[in-house]
Amino acid sequence: MGRHGREIYYIVGEGNVGEEPEAVAARMDQVAAADIQQFRFSRIGPQGSQLGEPNIRAVSKAMVAADPGTKHDSGIPAGYTYLGQFIDHDLTRDITPGPLDQDKRVVDLLQERSPSLDLDSLYGKGPSDANDAKFYSGPHLKTGTTTAVPGDPLTNKAMKGFDLPRMGTGATKRAKRRALIPDVRNDENLAVAQTHLAFVRFHNRVVDRLAGDGVPLAQRFARARELVVKHYQWMIRTDFLPRLVDKAIVESVFTKGRKIFEVNPPAGSFPTMPVEFSVAAYRLGHSMVRDTYNWNRIFDNGGGSLEFLFAFSGTGGNLDASGDQRNPNSGEIALPTNWIADFRRLYDFREVGRL
Repeated sequence: MGRHGREIYYIVGEGNVGEEPEAVAARMDQVAAADIQQFRFSRIGPQGSQLGEPNIRAVSKAMVAADPGTKHDSGIPAGYTYLGQFIDHDLTRDITPGPLDQDKRVVDLLQERSPSLDLDSLYGKGPSDANDAKFYSGPHLKTGTTTAVPGDPLTNKAMKGFDLPRMGTGATKRAKRRALIPDVRNDENLAVAQTHLAFVRFHNRVVDRLAGDGVPLAQRFARARELVVKHYQWMIRTDFLPRLVDKAIVESVFTKGRKIFEVNPPAGSFPTMPVEFSVAAYRLGHSMVRDTYNWNRIFDNGGGSLEFLFAFSGTGGNLDASGDQRNPNSGEIALPTNWIADFRRLYDFREVGRL
């Protein structure tokens, strides 16, 4: 299973946090470049101190302790855990966009990734960008085709559009199954991968609807992206946030405005992400992860184990639960058809209209 996240954070005014002091000192000549080129973090409050291992272990035990027969899972449908992960990847960037000695304009970085709910992890810089055009087929985002699985009439066929586009280049299966998406973190487990794919399919459906309405080809991508982002933000505002945050707090932020975080920085400067939010508060999603999931008709009633969700991904696994992770030619290149997500089992669509 691949390791998620980063261990080093560039915090404005502090430099690289998470490294040993000697390593930071050895790289001080690079901080100025990192200040521009790396996704930057800031602090809401003063720096605290770590609990120490004994206290961390005590807190960990308290988190999992429960009386016999206690139901561990919350009443929040299981899909929201990975919708939250998708949103996290939209907000945060945890890799540098290039070598520290490579010149990049701030304006280019702002167009590439931002700590805003703008779906840049889905769209990149758009089909007109020379580097990101590979994600597109005209105004549509590319999709992939699943691998047929014998034994069931519904899975014994390849399904076009139900996997991420896997167009990696190289001699090994590991290289070839790499997903062609702007943020490869969205292929680290099957749940977030299928969530990303759902947004791809939604975008493509909107493009088709605009075409049917007579919108000129040259305008379809921009119009579709605007509509998709607005629906995405509306969903976060009216559904996702009220499930996880006290509704009074949500309403206060939207009616009285932000107090500690501003997404629109002065011209020429780079926006930041509060480290307390990204690395602490938003970690609540980890507590929502379940051991098993009702994944689809075949892997129902807990048949979709957490281990399987990582196995059937391109970066966290090799799309084969029995494959040898150490062998670069082991596993599959595309998702097996019987592992397509049935979102009716991950969300409660009966709630539509009741929110």
